[in-house]
Amino acid sequence: MSWQPQDLVEIGRFSTSADAHDFGLVVLSQGEHYWVDREGPDWVLLVLPEKADFLSHQLDLYEEEIFYWPPPEPVAHEYPTGLAPVFVWAFVLTLSYGASLYWPVLQEWGRVDADAVRAGEHYRVLTALFLHADFGHLLSNLLFGGFFLFFCARQMGAVLAVGATFAAGAVGNFLNVLLYQPEPHFSIGASTAVFGTVGLLVAFPLGNGQFKGGGRVLLRSLIPVLAGMALLAFLGTGDEFTDTTAHLTGFVSGVLLGLALGLGKRFLPGS
Repeated sequence: MSWQPQDLVEIGRFSTSADAHDFGLVVLSQGEHYWVDREGPDWVLLVLPEKADFLSHQLDLYEEEIFYWPPPEPVAHEYPTGLAPVFVWAFVLTLSYGASLYWPVLQEWGRVDADAVRAGEHYRVLTALFLHADFGHLLSNLLFGGFFLFFCARQMGAVLAVGATFAAGAVGNFLNVLLYQPEPHFSIGASTAVFGTVGLLVAFPLGNGQFKGGGRVLLRSLIPVLAGMALLAFLGTGDEFTDTTAHLTGFVSGVLLGLALGLGKRFLPGS
C-alpha cells in the first residue's frame, strides 16, 4: 500500500475509481500529487491542503470543459425548396429554345464564339447557356440539370443555387475560351452549367463545414462526381456546338465557386 499523508483535503467525490483517477489526471497536469480513498460507496479524491483551493478550481474548469465535449457535429442544413428551382430551370431553357427556333439569328448572336469573346463580347459566355442545337440536346440538359439543381438548392437555397449554377456555367465557358486561345471555337448549351452544378454539390458542403472528414466526406463527395461522369458518358464527346473541355471547365468553376460560397456561409456574419 502506498504511503499517504495524514492531513489531506477532499476536492472531489466520485461513484467509481476510474472517474476519480480521471480527475486526478488534472491534478497531475498541475505538477501535484493526489490520492484516492474509498469511503462507503464513494471514491474520494484527496490532495495536500495548501494546494486544495487551486486544484479544486482546476477541477471545476475541467468539468465545465468536458460538459461541452465532444462538440456537436455540424449537420447539413436543408432548405425546403421543393421543385421551384427545377421549374425555373426548365422554363428558362425551354423558353430560350423556343425563341431561338423562332429567331434563328439568336444562335449566331448568343453562341460562344471564342474570337468574339476575346474581342470583348463577354456576354456570350452566359447567353450560350440558353441556346441548344436540337431538342435532344435541350432535353438531356433539362433532365440532368434539373436533377442536380434540385439537390443543390436543398443545400444552399433556391435563389443561390440557380444563380451559382449559371455563374459556374458562364465562368466555365470563359475558361474554355482561354484554353482554346488562339484557335477559333464555337459552342452552345447548358451542359457547362450542369457540370458546374455537380461541382457545387461537391464543394459547397466541404466549404460550409458540414462534414468533419473521413469516409463520409469521401462518399458524399464521390456521389455527384460519379453522377457527373455518367452524364459525361451520356452526352458523349461533343459536336460542333458542345465539347467535353467545357464540361470540365464548368465542373472546376463549380468546385471553386462552391468552396467560396460554403466558406462565406460558414464564416461571414449574416450569411
